[in-house]
Amino acid sequence: PTTKRGRAGGREQVGCVALSSRRLYLATWKGLALAGGGGDGGGAGATRRGFKCVARHDLTELRQVVVGLFDQKLRLEFGPDGTFALITRDHELTGSFLQALTDTLDVLLTAPTPSTLRAAAKASHQGGGGGGRAGVVV
Repeated sequence: PTTKRGRAGGREQVGCVALSSRRLYLATWKGLALAGGGGDGGGAGATRRGFKCVARHDLTELRQVVVGLFDQKLRLEFGPDGTFALITRDHELTGSFLQALTDTLDVLLTAPTPSTLRAAAKASHQGGGGGGRAGVVV
């Protein structure tokens, strides 16, 4: 999708959004400068095109997702320094991304953390002695 980074009026760029189990990455398409040649026959000062990661945010920092323009644009807000407008120009692509994001957040938010695992273990040890009592984790 095309991305606009920063404040209103930001520059539109071709980009790529990658979603992992814990983070969202935003990369833009750039000509990358090669120092002293890159083994591809280019000399000093040569450029090679490729994606460059320009932002990375933990999904736990995601504050708001706004969909607009007939499901062809997304705005992801991670806080004051992390707001991105993603222009897909394709409502199916937007829907696919939203479904992947929702699924990932569901897993992330329901996954046990070390503190909940410790609490569950403690509760099961306290209540596991007799009478068929089960430990309860709140």
